[in-house]
Amino acid sequence: MKTINQTQKQNFITREVSSNKSDVSTGTLSDFWQTAESNRFAIIPMILAVVAIMGGIGAAAAVNDGVFKLAIVALTTSFVEAIILAERPMRTIVIASIVSVVLSAIVAIL
Repeated sequence: MKTINQTQKQNFITREVSSNKSDVSTGTLSDFWQTAESNRFAIIPMILAVVAIMGGIGAAAAVNDGVFKLAIVALTTSFVEAIILAERPMRTIVIASIVSVVLSAIVAIL
């Protein structure tokens, strides 16, 4: 009787571990956005910090080069802050933040 119970227990543990592994590895992109949406109050401060820091670096580098570069940095950074205040979906916020950081980095490098 002990061997049957031990075998059943081992099979149950094996099934639980394998089902947990499959849940982690088969996540879809919509699951990612749903998780980001439910954790928006943790993600938004990080996004704001990165966008503001890169915007400041880009603006400092662009201030001597001309108004056009400074306007690019200022408008993209302000747009991200505006859509965060408007409580847009996290997908929109993340994509706009990536665009803003990339443009600020390009302006800072060039």
